[in-house]
Amino acid sequence: MERLPGQLLNFTSLERVFILECPKIHSLAEGGLPRNLIFLEIEEVNIKQAVTEWKLHLLHSLKALTLKNVGISADSVECILCPHLSLPSSLCLLEIRGFQYLRIISNGNTLPNLTRLDVMDCPRLESLLSNFTSLTDLITENCPKFHNFSEGGLPTNLRSLSISDTNIDKPIKEWGLHLLTSLHSISLTLVNVSSSLDCISGSDLPSSLRTLHIKGFQNLKTICCSTLPDLSSINVLSCPRFESFGDHGLPPSIKSIYIKECEMIQQHLRSDPSGRILTENGRLSSPLSQSQPSSAHSSKFT
Repeated sequence: MERLPGQLLNFTSLERVFILECPKIHSLAEGGLPRNLIFLEIEEVNIKQAVTEWKLHLLHSLKALTLKNVGISADSVECILCPHLSLPSSLCLLEIRGFQYLRIISNGNTLPNLTRLDVMDCPRLESLLSNFTSLTDLITENCPKFHNFSEGGLPTNLRSLSISDTNIDKPIKEWGLHLLTSLHSISLTLVNVSSSLDCISGSDLPSSLRTLHIKGFQNLKTICCSTLPDLSSINVLSCPRFESFGDHGLPPSIKSIYIKECEMIQQHLRSDPSGRILTENGRLSSPLSQSQPSSAHSSKFT
């Protein structure tokens, strides 16, 4: 398939368009897309048409936009929400993947309704420069040069935060997570915040937190979470030095813990078919004996 219908603009009742895995499509429909579109997904195409000719800003009903590996037209995009890629203010969900030269996502005030932002596989992305006031869900994945949030910090209404394969240069305690009173879920995977990070403190995290996922922190030894009243689920994966949940153990709200490839802590647990701690070796619970882990932060499971 090489082209879209030339009169696609006249399909005035059309609300959803998905263009997937059509590598020979080099441009969008002549005249633009139907103005009443609500959902638009373009993936694995090879659009050569300049993004300024896409006329996305004219789609005043558009709620969800997904652009994944859309071809060489994306190579000229260094900034999302600039004159080169203007988006409609109606947008609630934006997913961007495979924009090779994208460096900045800015001017969040032009998207007052945006609640979810997913940015993946953008090797030159450096920062989010604006405070997206309505944003509740933020995902960044495989953006190795991403190192900074906006000057105003993370959006204050965040409920879910997922960051993986990045190099944020601020220590976790300086992210301001404890100020995000609506944040329920945090997932951090291979985030190179600091090679010396050995402890994540409850004071660094929001009291509203319910789910915590940590993976690939090579020097992490302790997660102190006893002060988080709503925390119910913890996943700790591929943290070879992790050995303790701190001197005060786990909060009573904990319902499940999943631990994988964390040998230091697993050797201090005992088998328990009804235990809340699940590992690749089965369900486990409290320490094997009264002896404590070698860390200065002992482990006490309730």
